[in-house]
Amino acid sequence: MISILIPVHEVTVTKLVSELVTQCQKAKIDFEVLAFDDGSSDKIKQSNRSVLGIIGVNYVELSQNLGRRRIRNQLAKLARYDHLLFLDADSRILSKKYIRVYLKAITEHPNDVIAGGRIYSPNAPKDKSKLLHYLYGSQRESVAIKFRKRHPSRFFNSNNYVVPREVQLSMPYDVNIRGYGYEDLVMGKRFAKEGIAIRHIDNPVKHGKLRSVDDFLETTREAIENLYVLNEKYDMGHVRLQKAVNCIQSFRLAGPILYLLRSKHQQILDNLQSDRPKLFNYDLLRLEWLLSQYETQTTK
Repeated sequence: MISILIPVHEVTVTKLVSELVTQCQKAKIDFEVLAFDDGSSDKIKQSNRSVLGIIGVNYVELSQNLGRRRIRNQLAKLARYDHLLFLDADSRILSKKYIRVYLKAITEHPNDVIAGGRIYSPNAPKDKSKLLHYLYGSQRESVAIKFRKRHPSRFFNSNNYVVPREVQLSMPYDVNIRGYGYEDLVMGKRFAKEGIAIRHIDNPVKHGKLRSVDDFLETTREAIENLYVLNEKYDMGHVRLQKAVNCIQSFRLAGPILYLLRSKHQQILDNLQSDRPKLFNYDLLRLEWLLSQYETQTTK
């Protein structure tokens, strides 16, 4: 019936796996949980090995690090059932009917991609260094169901979705793309281009792991570099940041705006590292980084 696929990296998944197995058993369906560890520390691996004795669970520690895209492709290939549920390892199941809601959606729309959504805690973290990630996640990534339905591919997120196995195998994650970020938007666009419906439902998981501001900005910079590469291959003009850069370039304002952003760089950075970060400043920093990518390529 369903294969639940969890790429694992530096996250303990014992509670997540246990909850999923319990719900599948109560639903009386054929299922499997594939949790593949992709280069976690020995401490995390030791903790996760407790799931080895659970019926229906296949926990594997990979001998080499595959990376975000390759491990997802590998999980899809090894899955046994017709529908795949991809879940991020730091997800927290909120509803006791989580699996049943997906099963109902699969029955009604067996050929569609079904996206459940993501939410963040209503309470800000006590650790102020994680405020920026929390603000971005709760205000930008946690999107109400009515808005997700209006723009299905734009709000597709790979952290919590069901897809027919044959569809996923026909459109694997692009392993030639290096780095973190924006692969969700690429996948959503590819689904839409191939005429595969993305159906958004109200079945969210809670995002569990927040990064410190320095780690979050590091992955942001990596994502910006990735966006530049992806735009060359897939035309990412539907992404707001890329659309802004395209507009700036069309009016030949890239140089002056980049100069201004660089003059404010430290001021912006100081705010993002404070206990009152502003997402507007975060957007300005991302804009600076993406414009810098184009400047670098132009001067080569």
